[in-house]
Amino acid sequence: MSFDQTVIESVAALIGMIFLGMGLRHFGILKEEDGGLFARLITQYTLPALIFASLSTSSIDFRKLLLAVVMIGSQGLCALLAWGVSNLLRLSRARKGALILGSTFTSSGFLGYALVEEIYTNNSAALADA
Repeated sequence: MSFDQTVIESVAALIGMIFLGMGLRHFGILKEEDGGLFARLITQYTLPALIFASLSTSSIDFRKLLLAVVMIGSQGLCALLAWGVSNLLRLSRARKGALILGSTFTSSGFLGYALVEEIYTNNSAALADA
């Protein structure tokens, strides 16, 4: 089974569960207070199972693991720099935390597209996958 088929099947299963819940609610089988239960079922059981199933059938390229380590390291460095700057500016504890979190956990999309574009120059398929 190709990667594309696996992704399509996983997304279809999630969408199917959403529509099933909507249909059961429409016909009065499920009530408003049951929504939290289904949300927990999806996030705590279904998504981890889908991720595990995808990872168990795919091969891991350890060169890509190096990119993850570099990204985690850069986030740690950003957190340390933000902590140092916040101490120099004598920010309050709440503002220091906001600065550190904002500096560390920004959108990975900004980094991801630029990184993929640099690594795979003029490769539109790589950018589409990113």
